[in-house]
Amino acid sequence: MIKMSAIRLFCNQISKNTSFRELYNRLMAEGIDVIVLKGPVCSVCYEKPDYRLSSDFDIVVEESQRKKLHDFLISDGFEAGKSSYSNPETGLYIEVSATLSEGDGVIKKMADIAFDGFRSRCVTVDSYKTLGFTENLVYLVYHAFKHFVGSGFGVRQLVDIGLFIKNFRNEIDFELADKTISEMGIKTFYDNLIICFNKYFCDDALLDIDEDNEYICADEFISDLLTAGIFGKSSEDRLHSANLVMNAVQNNKKSGVLGSLFPSYEIMKNKFKLLERFPFLLPFFWLVRIFDYIFKSIGKNKKVSPAKSIEIANSRIGLMKKMNIIEQ
Repeated sequence: MIKMSAIRLFCNQISKNTSFRELYNRLMAEGIDVIVLKGPVCSVCYEKPDYRLSSDFDIVVEESQRKKLHDFLISDGFEAGKSSYSNPETGLYIEVSATLSEGDGVIKKMADIAFDGFRSRCVTVDSYKTLGFTENLVYLVYHAFKHFVGSGFGVRQLVDIGLFIKNFRNEIDFELADKTISEMGIKTFYDNLIICFNKYFCDDALLDIDEDNEYICADEFISDLLTAGIFGKSSEDRLHSANLVMNAVQNNKKSGVLGSLFPSYEIMKNKFKLLERFPFLLPFFWLVRIFDYIFKSIGKNKKVSPAKSIEIANSRIGLMKKMNIIEQ
């Protein structure tokens, strides 16, 4: 039964990969300049590319071409979300962005500085237009970091980064990558990633990182990674701990209780779409969110333990302090 389930997953991925490649070629033929991120580019680094499962495809287009892209996808049978499109017939789910910036606050500022002018440095990988090799590595690390300071990320992102380095070692300017990652303030995170890949996923060291650096805590890092599940979604408690952790990172504080109870408008509008039209309703949706949390933490409907969420958050904040991501 497990074998058949795996075969179905692989066949479904092959079908989606084929459909996406055909769609990409038609978009480019229509003059819609598409930059492909993550999945299709990372998959070429695997011995069997179609075995790298992916639920969505990420693309970047100029803001000036968003309407043209929208009209094309709608006419092609896609259904539109806020910044995504899904096709019930092919199973394709596409995330669309005009920039490489993700999240908000310091996370967004990192990308605004690091990826300025990225379109002029694009290359072709497996017939897809994508970021330059050095910039691709920096983006993969940045994307992993965004998930890490949320509720976490899974093994696949770690392996994506390691295999990307192994596969494109000769094309990557590691001195520039190190400089950019350091300027973003995530060099200690990057070094821990590399140490973990060296220790658990390859025979020869991927890159030479000093394991005696005080901020290296590979065992705790890999433990957090393994308990996170895919993108930190292993439990409701872990998901609800994310706001505490994110607030601590944004503000370099130990406690993020207020930030967890009353997230910013930028965070809230992603969950409550009505806020984009009526931002003055923010206090009302704070109450909705608090009562929803209370409902999930009591009685027969109990899905969340406030104490467990705080315990997970404090543990992860402690790990980030050891990694010098949050100041002591």
